[in-house]
Amino acid sequence: LYRSHQDSFHSGILFFLFMLFVSGGILTVYHEDRRLKAGEFFGSCGTYFWRFVRLLLLSLIPFAILGGLYSAVDKLSTYVGDRVTPASAGFWILAGGCFLLLLGCLLVRLWFDIAQVRAVAQNEHRMLRNLWKALGITWRNLGQLFWIYFLISLLAWASLVIGLVIWAHLPPTVTPLVFGLLELIIVAQLATRLWQRASATAWYGRHAVMIDRKSVV
Repeated sequence: LYRSHQDSFHSGILFFLFMLFVSGGILTVYHEDRRLKAGEFFGSCGTYFWRFVRLLLLSLIPFAILGGLYSAVDKLSTYVGDRVTPASAGFWILAGGCFLLLLGCLLVRLWFDIAQVRAVAQNEHRMLRNLWKALGITWRNLGQLFWIYFLISLLAWASLVIGLVIWAHLPPTVTPLVFGLLELIIVAQLATRLWQRASATAWYGRHAVMIDRKSVV
């Protein structure tokens, strides 16, 4: 495993950059609700790529804050576990804190997804202004949007858990079956992620355009 670790890491980075590149084309397809020709699709990918890169760099700030909060929760869990009876109190603090932080990560993902959708729908070039507008849209409609994302995330987590449980009970001799199962797990995660993006785009098309117009007026 260690021999292939570096190659796997590089492959993961390349796949991440590829998905970031095609996000502009995918959101354009969702927004215009039609099949694009290859030139149109990759043209949209190139048009929005650097805007999405800027959004990605900006997203590091809230995710870094969440990472710092996780470190604080972990230290608090260790401190309580060493000094409080029963020792499971530390575990429950860590579990509860991680759950809240996962919800925080989902909220940040929702916010930046709305920012990407708005950048495509409004052909927005200034990402800081776009991010601020997306924050207002997300906050004013948090209950509806977050519930959509949370339900889809539950399906993603459930499919991941079920897949890993099946994988753990498979014998090591059925390599083709294991490979196929792991591929299905990855496809399921990608499908739910695209479902989230499609849901955000459809919601914006129905509601947030009017919100943008009112804010301009």
